[in-house]
Amino acid sequence: QQLARDAKSASVRLRTLSSGAKNAFLLELGEVLLARQDEIFAANALDCEAAKTRGLSEAMLSRLKLSEKKVRGMSEG
Repeated sequence: QQLARDAKSASVRLRTLSSGAKNAFLLELGEVLLARQDEIFAANALDCEAAKTRGLSEAMLSRLKLSEKKVRGMSEG
């Protein structure tokens, strides 16, 4: 619940930023994604295993599983 409240608060703040500030933020966020991709992949592997244990379909598991290509795409917007 706290994560949801924090996300809502951040969205309110982001709405007030200029386009230039938003773009700078997104570029920095992309760099962070690439820099922390090992951590992201480790967490994603745990998520995928938990989803598989809960009986998520193969199609949904495929969507959930991250690859370097997917992370690179997210980092580039």
